[in-house]
Amino acid sequence: MRHQRHFESAPASRGALQIGELIADIDRVVHILNSDIATEEEQAKVFDRSQPEYPMLARTLAARRDNLRDTIAALERRLAAIYRAQLEEVSAQQQHGASKPLASQGFVIHRGTRLGTESAKRIRPSFSHLAGVARHRSSG
Repeated sequence: MRHQRHFESAPASRGALQIGELIADIDRVVHILNSDIATEEEQAKVFDRSQPEYPMLARTLAARRDNLRDTIAALERRLAAIYRAQLEEVSAQQQHGASKPLASQGFVIHRGTRLGTESAKRIRPSFSHLAGVARHRSSG
């Protein structure tokens, strides 16, 4: 039965990594859109969206950026749910006699995240750069 649990958590870990990569990609697009919006505003010399002279392209890009920010927020909530589930699974294993600390099981505890909660995630060495992305996102 224990072996089966290992295989159940693997897709969740893989999904968490994919979601983290997707968040990073979308965040890069948001930064590009912000730059494009600023360029359009500079060219038109209009910076207030309520002005009728505000560039239509800047309005469109701002709406797209806002939608992408909403998408990032939804993905972060989904990622937090995955981390909470993994943390609960590890806590349950520790209560049932597994005395190994989280770090020895390949989990990393993140504190002070954007969501204000603690979470744990399994990190493989080749994906450790995602932890830096998560820290960068939470500080911004």
